[in-house]
Amino acid sequence: MWAILVLGLMGMLGSACGAPAVAQCIDYHSYLHWVDGIDLRGFAEHVAVSGDLAILADDDLGLLLIDISDPGSPFVIGNESSIRQVSDLASDGDLAVVVGDTTRLTVVDVSDPAFPLILGTTDTLGQPFGVALQGTYCYVADYESGLLIYDLTFPESPMLVGVRSTPGDTYGVEVDGTWAFVAGGLEGFHLVDISNPQQPVIRGTVATGGIAWRLHRHGHDVYVGDRTGSLHAIDISFPATPRIRSSVDTPGGLWDIAVGESHAYIADGAQGVHAVNITNPDQLRSIGSTEIPGFAYGIGLSDGHAFVASGDGGFQVVHVSGQAQVAPVGSINTPSWANAVAVRRGVACTANGNSGVRLYDVSDPFEPQALGVTPMAYAAGVAMRGWHAYVVDDSRSVLSVVNVADSLHPWVEVELEIPGNARALELRDTLALVAAGNGGLQIVDITDFLAPEIIGSLEGVFAGDVAVHDQRAYLASLNAVRVVDISDPTAPTQLGALNLASASSCVAAVGDYLYVGTEYGGLQVVDATIPAALELVADVVSFGPVEDIVGAGTCVYFVDRGVDGAGLHVVDASAPSAPALVGRTGIPAGAASVAVYGSYVYTGETSGDAGLRIYRAQCGGVTPVWASDLVARPRAAGIALRWTVHAEGFRGFAIQRAVGRDAPPSAFAAHLWLEESGTLETPGSREIHDPAVEPGRWYRYRLRGHLAGGDVMPLGEVEARALPGERLWLQPAGANPLRGGGALRFRLARSGRVRLVVCDPTGRAVRMLLREQLAAGTYEVPWDGRDGRGRALPSGAYWALLHAGAEQACTRLLVIR
Repeated sequence: MWAILVLGLMGMLGSACGAPAVAQCIDYHSYLHWVDGIDLRGFAEHVAVSGDLAILADDDLGLLLIDISDPGSPFVIGNESSIRQVSDLASDGDLAVVVGDTTRLTVVDVSDPAFPLILGTTDTLGQPFGVALQGTYCYVADYESGLLIYDLTFPESPMLVGVRSTPGDTYGVEVDGTWAFVAGGLEGFHLVDISNPQQPVIRGTVATGGIAWRLHRHGHDVYVGDRTGSLHAIDISFPATPRIRSSVDTPGGLWDIAVGESHAYIADGAQGVHAVNITNPDQLRSIGSTEIPGFAYGIGLSDGHAFVASGDGGFQVVHVSGQAQVAPVGSINTPSWANAVAVRRGVACTANGNSGVRLYDVSDPFEPQALGVTPMAYAAGVAMRGWHAYVVDDSRSVLSVVNVADSLHPWVEVELEIPGNARALELRDTLALVAAGNGGLQIVDITDFLAPEIIGSLEGVFAGDVAVHDQRAYLASLNAVRVVDISDPTAPTQLGALNLASASSCVAAVGDYLYVGTEYGGLQVVDATIPAALELVADVVSFGPVEDIVGAGTCVYFVDRGVDGAGLHVVDASAPSAPALVGRTGIPAGAASVAVYGSYVYTGETSGDAGLRIYRAQCGGVTPVWASDLVARPRAAGIALRWTVHAEGFRGFAIQRAVGRDAPPSAFAAHLWLEESGTLETPGSREIHDPAVEPGRWYRYRLRGHLAGGDVMPLGEVEARALPGERLWLQPAGANPLRGGGALRFRLARSGRVRLVVCDPTGRAVRMLLREQLAAGTYEVPWDGRDGRGRALPSGAYWALLHAGAEQACTRLLVIR
């Protein structure tokens, strides 16, 4: 009875016992993304996975056996080059079966993957398209003949023991127990009883409305993929009358499927790997795709990864234990390509080619708003400092200083002609370093922003992009990267250069390492510790030309575009010689620029449909997070807000408040302001109290940090419900988590019989703390973290439940030992 009552109260009161803070960063690795691959220089079409072994069928190279014990570093360990023109393959432990070569079934011993051995072959009745393996039997989907069953007791001599013709053409087969599931093309799905392999019987059929191609059993359902690009969940609870529970379209043409516990993953041709949520088979839900190099033909699944045969892209690995692609938190249209983006003071500034320089209010990253625009012949690059944006015009080769103090009406205050062809720029202290194409590197003194002046240059080299670290500038210079000493900005000197295999398009510096984007795809990592002896130490693959790179902490973000897919890539650069792709998210039209500010990433894209998008930054220590752990807790006289500051440089914080859990952006109003004189030099916890709340109402708060330089940084959102006024309430009296002991505080609006009990997470009472008649008022009851027998309870979450007459209240307690 206690358990039922407690669990019921937990369900009713859970939301009143505190709400979680809104995360300001995410772990990109936990989302669907491409990991790595092997470019085989062949044409891979089919794959089967068994344990740590993937078997890949390549039309040019034959049967390849690949070690996938480390999915991030797959490698080929064996090859049987005589098996070609494969239609499908299956593997179960030490045995693999392959169909293809027009009419052939081949049995292969893969017990020693380094030396695969063909055991036996036989001709099928017609043209085999699909194959499945179970025990000592092999099941073949034979295009014209239907379902063929072979006995492999003696794999050297496969024996045909059963045939079941099926309506229409037969493309795919899977087996589970005494049932075979057959994809019958235009005739749909067939359920075949194979309890007697010599006499298989069709028990049920259902039309899918397309070309039933590949299928997979999961629980009481079979997931059938139509070649035309649809996935169907078919209920087989009643074999005589299978029925389609729901269907979902996929972006491309469905080539193969693999099914996990909660998701189906589809080899979706040019669209890469597409994920479908199958937790509710009555309502299949597409959740996103991730591009891969090449064209996704075949797919296998193992241990949170999908392994893909990708045509001329070879063998590719996709992390699938996450749920969906990373989604932007906000976006807004820009009229043309956003060639560059910079963010300061809650304002994003984009260089939009012949659409000029455009400003956007991003103080609320979820609802960016368009501000003002400054016309320009062709805005190519932008950087911001204080109340000015510094813009290079590629068409006229000038540096423009744009006043953005009035963000609705920005204007050009002054222009400076730049020799060559101004393409990009970087700010450092009182200098603007301009990559001027054939004009080399131009160094501009901007101490007086109304009178910028070129004070130094490095000519005779090509500068397509520039990055700065300490006293050095780094240039992306056609097929090379260059290091320039700028300790004397009036006389910059080249210290070293490194020729690259492909043309460099952009460059970023993280410590003594350079990350160079290439026009043919990929990121080159260069050790610049010794400028005179630059060394290429690693590379990261991308899908298309790398357009822009930015470093933040030990994380590197880059964007690319190309016909094989494009997106935002996140790389962990904490070990520069072994950079790891943490994750990525697709950007359909590609992106031209990227910037990181605070806990958000801003991409300027190559499509006007969403020219500026805003994403959360990477967590886990690779991107510095300025502040975190924002929580709101109801108190006896209001709501307390607490957060943790991780970085120096704040001069104060602003809190905005809105009434209601679903308050729109317009409902937020300035309410609380915490300002400290000077700069907050010591990171740590901050707390502020909001006393002006109505009992029982929900409130939503937004936290913004004000930096010493004048910038405003969004730091998080949180919600809480004020305690009821004259109603019963209960809360921890002190610290929570409890270390060894603590106390509970509660208030009674009226006298009555009171019972206070502590329960474990299952709802079982473990300690009665109070049971007596009390008068109205506020009380505090100690609890030593022990159960009713005096035993110390283990670390974990517990519930305190207070009963007073017909009223109840609860609070969650955390115990740490």
